[in-house]
Amino acid sequence: MTTLLFFPTHASGLRTFEDLINLASSNEMNCILLLHKNMPPPSSKLSKNVKIIRIDPINSLPKWLSTTLKMFLHFLLLRKFFPRKIRIQIEALQVLLNLRLSYRFIKNNLKSIKIDKYVLFGDRHYVSGIEPALIKYAKEKNLPIIIPPHGHYSDIPSLFPLRRDKDHMFENFSEKAKRLSYPQKDPQSNKLISFFKASKIIALHQFGLTYSNPWVIGASFSNILMVDSEFEASRLIDEGCPKEKVVVTGQIVYDFLYDLRLKRDEIKQRLAKKYCLNEKKPLILVALPQILEQGLGNEEVHWQEINFILRNLEPFKTNCLLALHPKMDRLTYQKFISSFSLNILDDDLKDALPAADVYISTFSSTIQWSGFCAIPTLILDFYGLNYTTYDDRPGIHILRDRKLVHRTIEYMTENALRLSRNMEPYKIMYAPTDGQCRSRIIEYLKKSG
Repeated sequence: MTTLLFFPTHASGLRTFEDLINLASSNEMNCILLLHKNMPPPSSKLSKNVKIIRIDPINSLPKWLSTTLKMFLHFLLLRKFFPRKIRIQIEALQVLLNLRLSYRFIKNNLKSIKIDKYVLFGDRHYVSGIEPALIKYAKEKNLPIIIPPHGHYSDIPSLFPLRRDKDHMFENFSEKAKRLSYPQKDPQSNKLISFFKASKIIALHQFGLTYSNPWVIGASFSNILMVDSEFEASRLIDEGCPKEKVVVTGQIVYDFLYDLRLKRDEIKQRLAKKYCLNEKKPLILVALPQILEQGLGNEEVHWQEINFILRNLEPFKTNCLLALHPKMDRLTYQKFISSFSLNILDDDLKDALPAADVYISTFSSTIQWSGFCAIPTLILDFYGLNYTTYDDRPGIHILRDRKLVHRTIEYMTENALRLSRNMEPYKIMYAPTDGQCRSRIIEYLKKSG
């Protein structure tokens, strides 16, 4: 029986992996779920047959050593007071320490378990050193690394905005870091930018990992990269991912959305009754932006934006539902939103989305879902991201002028049916429309490395 080890990098990734693990378990595969110590617990939906291992590298050490290391890591926080060159060396030491501690934990806890394949969220994340440590261990064992489909993978231009600081600027790197990095030219700053900071590049190299192209998911260490569509596959190959690695499967969620879209009227009636909405009006579903949670702005900016969006949505309160990302604290948002008489969705987004007539979001992988369901979609981009992913996609409108929010929502709700019909022929751009995504995923999970 095939044994798979799964490692999701964050909370929303865990929810995606739960569906994948349940699918694998139901197809007679053993599953091990590796979770960072700070990751929330899996939901009750997860199969009871799954072995869960919590990763806590420092606290797994003898107490005296654990205490000493914690004190040392706290001391390293003083690096901000040192000159930049010394600070980078201290940061590299801290990264290398985390990598080696993670590797030690993984080796000690997995050496007695026969694992056939590693299923990771990517091959370019750091995650306290855990993902690189897993990659190193898998490569030493000569075992395949699979990246399952889990949304739209960022293209290179969309990775620049969070890397325009001096720590990612190639011109500030030492000669050693320059030799090891894989810079890309940012059209906005007209400068070369590195995917990793210099400190991480140096530490990862000392750890034994040199990334061939971290800007493109799957290009460095994966054996199989599952993607949603032929369109996505072509883009990733053009950006540098080896063609032989890329396979089109679609996500599990697309089979789910495929089934639910056929029942959209029934779902819409249920939502209208549950949230006291006007069923005769077009249903607007809004995913609130995660400005604070994603580090795109401070707390003041975040709540100003939320307030601005809610004020524009209030005229549509009888046919509008708000969706929160798993990273967003529900109680905090409930308190803030209560004065606007708008409803927060407590269903999973994927359970409600197929019933929507209009979907509003910032740039998100859920835009793939709305496109697949042929739901007219408004992307609010007031944050300078300027991603080009959905440019020229029928039914997907990117709005950068704040003054036009209310007018645009009004237009899209009034023309929702026509816009949706125009989107129907293009659903294949997002994922296969045959309802067989699960079968393809299982096929590649079962294949030998």
